[in-house]
Amino acid sequence: MYSYEEERPRIFTEEGMKMFMQIRDRVKELLKFSGAATVGKIMDGVTGGDSFQMIACIDYLVERYEIKYVNILGEGWKQHQVVAEVRKY
Repeated sequence: MYSYEEERPRIFTEEGMKMFMQIRDRVKELLKFSGAATVGKIMDGVTGGDSFQMIACIDYLVERYEIKYVNILGEGWKQHQVVAEVRKY
């Protein structure tokens, strides 16, 4: 079962940072095009690593207030959740 607390330290490895940058670039690309994206669509464009590590990278972007979840599905599949840019005024 996915646990952000367990996966978060993997982001800060050399391999994890490569994946984080891929995820961040993918998020920027999708949000520029459509304004929102599902976690699954973000993950589709990323190579290397596993799905838990990819989700942790997305959750880290949420933690940094770069993106936010706009529909929290509770116990649903994480890849169906939608993220959007955090508007900074």
